[in-house]
Amino acid sequence: GSLDMDRIEFLELAELVKEIPLESSLENGLISLLTYKHETLAKATTDTERNQVYETMKSKIDGSLTPEQLKKLKSNKKLYENLIK
Repeated sequence: GSLDMDRIEFLELAELVKEIPLESSLENGLISLLTYKHETLAKATTDTERNQVYETMKSKIDGSLTPEQLKKLKSNKKLYENLIK
């Protein structure tokens, strides 16, 4: 579909790339991941379900970035939390 730049996941990604430049393939992967997060959280009804999404996001993000990028991201706690939740 067409890219809608007002969508929340694009805004979240924009915040991230302001801090940490990423390769475009990684950006695309993160867009899919953030889309998954928002769609799944929208359907989640329990804290358990929500926490599962947070855990998934955490491991995917941690696995997508280089140790250097991850260190930089985690030093910006607000940004990191925002991506996961």
